[in-house]
Amino acid sequence: IASLSSKNDVQERLERYKYMNLPEIAVVGRTNSGKSSLINHLLGKTGLAKTSSRSGKTTSINLYLINDSLILADVPGYGFEHKTSVLSKKWQRVWGPLCRGYLASTPSLRAVLFLADVRWRPVEDDRIFSCAVNEAGIPALLVLTKDDRINNDATARQVAHEIGTSSVHESRSYLTERVRKGLDWPALGPHIHYSTELVPPRKKLRRWIDSLHHAQDAQEAATVLLGASRQAAQTPAATVTMSPHDSTLPVHANNQPEGAPHDTHDTRPQAGAKTLSAVEKQNTHTA
Repeated sequence: IASLSSKNDVQERLERYKYMNLPEIAVVGRTNSGKSSLINHLLGKTGLAKTSSRSGKTTSINLYLINDSLILADVPGYGFEHKTSVLSKKWQRVWGPLCRGYLASTPSLRAVLFLADVRWRPVEDDRIFSCAVNEAGIPALLVLTKDDRINNDATARQVAHEIGTSSVHESRSYLTERVRKGLDWPALGPHIHYSTELVPPRKKLRRWIDSLHHAQDAQEAATVLLGASRQAAQTPAATVTMSPHDSTLPVHANNQPEGAPHDTHDTRPQAGAKTLSAVEKQNTHTA
């Protein structure tokens, strides 16, 4: 429905667009962490968000209207390798102020999906942006992307060298903890693993989004996230393996759990499936 390219766009949006009172969820993360790929996979629309292996492909905040009831925002990535590069300077002058202004002045923003490639060690830019989200008072769900690549040769060799194991489960646990610690992620801040190669992660993330979507404001969305974390903490560890096949269930906005964590054999209806699956029927709009 819109692309916000400057701080002025953010400030003028209430006057320019009629959908500004709808709940909004932003997708943020380091450049090449998989934001656009996740949006395309989540919404079942190849090519909706432009993907590229080249850094800096997303140059504005792109707003997508989902079923006339929710706005999903694709935010430019941060963290360019060379601080003196053209892209890094563009972030400092344009994209950084744009993103900070958006986080600070979007009253309808319920939550942030904070994407991090599970294989990458967090860097200072990650911590800075995580702090910016926290300072803006926006609750965040940590989404560990590219989970299917934990098994690839480079990552497997790295983890085997660091912890002395070739177990995918142990590697995932080690990498997850490394990301959380590197980001100074809150102990009760929930996370999920995501892969665009698998369907179960999409269903789980849709449930999370559905729960956050129905929160009345950011404060209630924070309660949703906290409630899910407490539920996980009270559940035996063997049943809350945070993988593409098992993750903590979100709670609805009334803070009542949907149920205990379950595996892929669970046939109960998925809370968010109806809300977001309809986008596969051409109900997603963008400028």
